[in-house]
Amino acid sequence: KKRFECVFYNTKTETWITGTESGCSTKEEEGSKGETLVSCECSHMTSFAVLMSFDTDYDPIEETVTSILLGISLGCLFFTIIAYLPAKEMLRTRSVRINLLLVTSLMFSIIVFY
Repeated sequence: KKRFECVFYNTKTETWITGTESGCSTKEEEGSKGETLVSCECSHMTSFAVLMSFDTDYDPIEETVTSILLGISLGCLFFTIIAYLPAKEMLRTRSVRINLLLVTSLMFSIIVFY
């Protein structure tokens, strides 16, 4: 479900003001094609915006499972690099170099983006 809220920007404090303090009320209507129409009715002529948020079903178990599986993936990628190191002759081939670059970039992305 989507939630909408009209807010205004206070230039003196450089913050967004929400709720009844904002002087704005949010009006939601259903359009002719089933879409949600949102309008703001404010008691002032300052900068205002419509903020939209989605209600999510956050599940901490999913985060735990993701962390475990990413750890396993990171370990397997590390062992892939270790497995190639003793084979000096294979390290000279183009396909193994490309594979090592891909493995390294995957490890980097897991570490940086998670």
